[in-house]
Amino acid sequence: MKMIRTVPTFGLILLAYNLVCLAQFAVTGIPGANCIQKVLLSLSLPSGVRIELTAGDAFLIMALFCLYIEIFKSTDASDTAIIEHILSFFVFLTYLGEFMFVEIAANATFMFLGLMSMLDLLAGFTISISAARRDFAIRR
Repeated sequence: MKMIRTVPTFGLILLAYNLVCLAQFAVTGIPGANCIQKVLLSLSLPSGVRIELTAGDAFLIMALFCLYIEIFKSTDASDTAIIEHILSFFVFLTYLGEFMFVEIAANATFMFLGLMSMLDLLAGFTISISAARRDFAIRR
C-alpha cells in the first residue's frame, strides 16, 4: 500500500498521454498532437448547443482529479511523502522537457498538464512543510 502512495499520479497521466500519442503514430504514421484532437463524446445541451469532449479535454479532467488526490496525499508528513515529492519533481521535469523538445507535446493541453504537475509539486512541498511544522509544534 505504501508503494502505491509513492507513485505520482501525474506520472501516470504522462505515461497515458505518451501511450495514446504513440499508438496514434503507430496507426497513422503521422507525428504530432492530432491524437488529442479526437472527439470522444458529443452531447446536446438543453440550450441546443452541442458540446464535444476531446481526448485532450479528457486528459485535463483526469488531471484535475489527480491534482486533488496529490494535494490530499501531501498532507501526510511521512517518509513515503518525501519520496513521492522527489518523484513528483522528476515527473515535472519530464513534462517540461517533453513540452520543450517533443513535437507531440507542443500543445496547450500538455502545457496545462505540466502546469498542474508544477502546482502539485509546489503545493506538495508547501503543505508537507506546514504539516511538519504543526506536528513539531505539538510535540514540544
